[in-house]
Amino acid sequence: MNKNEKLRLIKDSLESSQYKWRTPRGVSKETGLKFSEVLELLEKSPQFQKAKKPNKRGEPLFTTREKYKKQSSPFTRIISALTNEGGL
Repeated sequence: MNKNEKLRLIKDSLESSQYKWRTPRGVSKETGLKFSEVLELLEKSPQFQKAKKPNKRGEPLFTTREKYKKQSSPFTRIISALTNEGGL
């Protein structure tokens, strides 16, 4: 499976989730991709957004930029952008 196919699987997993944010471990389990691959692609690809805070277990959380825009208020996105915490 090539990189684009892996990115598509990850994006589909994030987009189809009922949750706004997902852990790389959860995406890995759902897609069948190695955790290390999922984490690297989530960290490096501009199509994904990382939450400013991890979950209660200390795991990083991710979503797609599209889903973030759809599910976040304009105010939240502006504050995130101004405080350099991702967003937009």
